[in-house]
Amino acid sequence: MGGIDVVFKVAGIGIISIVVSLIFEQVGRKDFAWAATVIGAVLVFGIALLRFSELLEEILTVFRLW
Repeated sequence: MGGIDVVFKVAGIGIISIVVSLIFEQVGRKDFAWAATVIGAVLVFGIALLRFSELLEEILTVFRLW
């Protein structure tokens, strides 16, 4: 996975999460808006965690610690 690819994925998830949250708030469902925001944050956190895992593997490989 390339660096700019991850940035676009995170931005896309953020934009979709905001739009869905705003739609739910306009309809009066603040609980669903909150849930949409939390789900978006969890998805972004998962992507960041996977990238961090790849970084650690790369560091271990470079320094021959693995």
